[in-house]
Amino acid sequence: MKYTHESKELNALLGKKVKVTLWDDTTLTGILTRAKWKPDRYEVANYSFRKTHVKKIEVVR
Repeated sequence: MKYTHESKELNALLGKKVKVTLWDDTTLTGILTRAKWKPDRYEVANYSFRKTHVKKIEVVR
């Protein structure tokens, strides 16, 4: 089985405003996108991270 950096949960939230809590308890709020410079990463508010760094994610209004 090949390991992939894709996340079904994160991909379902692409383009939506989210609040992300990372592994070190850093909280980011903004539009979730894929990082253009590195395809295996996601971005919120100019912060780039991998799916494994996400502790919690929720949609905000």
